[in-house]
Amino acid sequence: MAVQSPFFLARQPIVEEDGKTIVMYEVFLRSKKSPDKFPREIPPYKAAFIVIDLLASIGYNKVAGNKKIMVNLSIQNVVNKSYLETLVPEKTVLNLQKPYTEITKKQWEYINSALQNLKKEGFEFAFDVDLIFDKDIRLLAIKYADYIVAQIKDLDKTKDPFLIKKQCIATRIEDQKMFLLAKRNHCDLFEGYFFGKPEPIYAEISIAALTTTIIKTLSAIERHADLKEIEELIKSDPGLVTKLLKFVNSSYFYLPLEIKSIRQALAYLGINNLKKYLLVLMVLELAEALRVPIETYKKMLLAAVLSEKLADVIKVNRDVAFLGGLFFSSDIVFNIEPVKIAVDLKLHHEILEGYLEDNPNLHCLFYLSKVLAFDLEKDEKFKKCLNNLGLDEESLNPYLKEAEEIVEKLLI
Repeated sequence: MAVQSPFFLARQPIVEEDGKTIVMYEVFLRSKKSPDKFPREIPPYKAAFIVIDLLASIGYNKVAGNKKIMVNLSIQNVVNKSYLETLVPEKTVLNLQKPYTEITKKQWEYINSALQNLKKEGFEFAFDVDLIFDKDIRLLAIKYADYIVAQIKDLDKTKDPFLIKKQCIATRIEDQKMFLLAKRNHCDLFEGYFFGKPEPIYAEISIAALTTTIIKTLSAIERHADLKEIEELIKSDPGLVTKLLKFVNSSYFYLPLEIKSIRQALAYLGINNLKKYLLVLMVLELAEALRVPIETYKKMLLAAVLSEKLADVIKVNRDVAFLGGLFFSSDIVFNIEPVKIAVDLKLHHEILEGYLEDNPNLHCLFYLSKVLAFDLEKDEKFKKCLNNLGLDEESLNPYLKEAEEIVEKLLI
């Protein structure tokens, strides 16, 4: 499921001592809004997943030919094997960055095991020089690092016996003077504007890339994974943790006590509700990534809640009505046909039947909710749907008002 991406890849060559022979390309995430720098609206841990998806979409050969590609990745994300499954091990150097949350002793054990397995598959690893002074990471760097990455002022192989055994990549070299200094500091490979500025490479991007953790979690739910795996998947994305806890603690649920952990949230919501509300958060994440105004997102949510409220009137499943109403406006908001989303996200078959008009009543429910939520023209189809469902426009007003109140509570 692809959309016009606000992001693109940029590649920058890493060269040998002659300054010409390219060994690999480092790839960066860039946005059309900020083409020359990292898009600050995307957390670094999520940027890595978007880069990986773009790389899969474009293909290694188009990005780097027969050269290797260096991908920046937080060290704690190496345990999430499913995120890395589209990478080609023998052509990929994972440049490990500092962790974005505190890591426990047990998690360090998982990271060590993951690095060991990835190494066996053929991946190479680069470590930022700042990381090797951390006692936990230094031990891992000694075992697994193929490269050490640093600016020239921070890197001299002769000053650290550990560095002598590794290839060192000097970065941000902007002129001949810096290049010569890097050579005197015994660096092996070199990167910077002196050898070439980042070159843009454009591609479409999948919805899955912009909502990676949610898609992985939904897949885990579908295959009946245990709660521990689902919990760990959600916790791998700090942004999703924040959104889910804020959501479950909203006034919509009227909880007497604050829920403070993902485990508590899973216990309260249950698997069926979790799937439903993850899809709501998926739409929110997608809207944020594509810079859809919050008011437009609220209208999508309003269509979903209104459909759910009307479900009892026409005697259809409330969850089917909610999710069907949520995605029926995807053509307006994301320029993606609802049928495409229903198929790709494997939504309930009744939702697809409603979108295709194989279930006329359900289709009319989705259509009425969409028109009212987005304040569209009340055309002949709108009037026909009212008649088919035995409703009149005035009778919908109380449901619409109640739905608007619920949406406000959900977003608090």
